[in-house]
Amino acid sequence: MQCQRLFLIGEDHISKVGCIIQNTIADTFPMHTHNFYEFFYVVSGKAIHLINQTTQVISEGSLFFVRPDDIHSYSFLDSFDMELISCGFESCLVNDVCRLLDIDISFITEPQLPLYIELIPSVRWEFLNDFRQIKQKPAGAERRQYFLTLLPRLIYLFYTMDNRQADVLPLWFAKLIEEMNQTQNFTSGLKKMISLANVSQEHLNREFRKYLKITPTEYINIKRIEYAGKLLLTREYEIADICFMSGYNNLSYFYQMFKRQYHCTPIQFIQKYSPNSQVH
Repeated sequence: MQCQRLFLIGEDHISKVGCIIQNTIADTFPMHTHNFYEFFYVVSGKAIHLINQTTQVISEGSLFFVRPDDIHSYSFLDSFDMELISCGFESCLVNDVCRLLDIDISFITEPQLPLYIELIPSVRWEFLNDFRQIKQKPAGAERRQYFLTLLPRLIYLFYTMDNRQADVLPLWFAKLIEEMNQTQNFTSGLKKMISLANVSQEHLNREFRKYLKITPTEYINIKRIEYAGKLLLTREYEIADICFMSGYNNLSYFYQMFKRQYHCTPIQFIQKYSPNSQVH
């Protein structure tokens, strides 16, 4: 896959600190590397993070310390999207702060994957506000001074944390997620998933809760209802037919799952989102 290299350039040559807010995965850069360090924080949502030829699931509260020459990109995780805020800054600042704190920089540079923190809910607003302040500071000396008060605290936090690596999806699990994107697999349900995974249901349950924070059945329902929504908008099929095409054999349960995901009935969904919303 082609990889582009990003450079820390722009009008702010004094601070050499940049900050961007990306409201959706579609706004993020394709596979890339940089000549600078980067903090990125997941404000909301969930996504796949492809980093140094490994796959991670990232979600709200994830804070990463990406290094120069790390190669990464983001992609959608099924129907989820993600908002993130990213801060890039020149490499010499990290060297200076590590010397100031008497910390060996190798704790940052040596691991295969970038350092990672899962922020607890009670401190997320504070960190988000800190990052937004970078963007709000006027370009130049004021932005640089503000960032220099923030960087030592962040580096010290990463240095003292216990868990320094985000969970990487096992290859079999990443392959299973890819295979379960196929219509014939998610409509076939849990039995098909277990067959593709070639592990016990108990093990599958543990892995889904560990990496995606949902059960295999919840994952399948998300896929099925997302598919049902697409079929509804085509206006080519009756709702009862879509129920069975999506893998359900009980119309009442289909309505229950649909309302849980989209907070409306199938008919209300058509009225809200279809260009020709008249329903008979």
